[in-house]
Amino acid sequence: MNNTVFDKKTSTKTAAFSLFNTILSSLDKKKIVGGLFLDLQKAFDCVNHDIPLSKLNFYVISGKANKLLKPYIKDRY
Repeated sequence: MNNTVFDKKTSTKTAAFSLFNTILSSLDKKKIVGGLFLDLQKAFDCVNHDIPLSKLNFYVISGKANKLLKPYIKDRY
């Protein structure tokens, strides 16, 4: 799937369409499709935000995963 659709410049409708299109295309090709959808908002609302960031560094989470999680954790209020 093209991860570039899930950014600040893309609408939710466009991202959802891309996701569903990728799923349906994969099913048409007889591929196995699975998904995991998490709502982490409440989990991070009750945690000191420095703790998850330090754990990211401890476990050497880097690359795309770090770029995705760090702004989400840091900008919570």
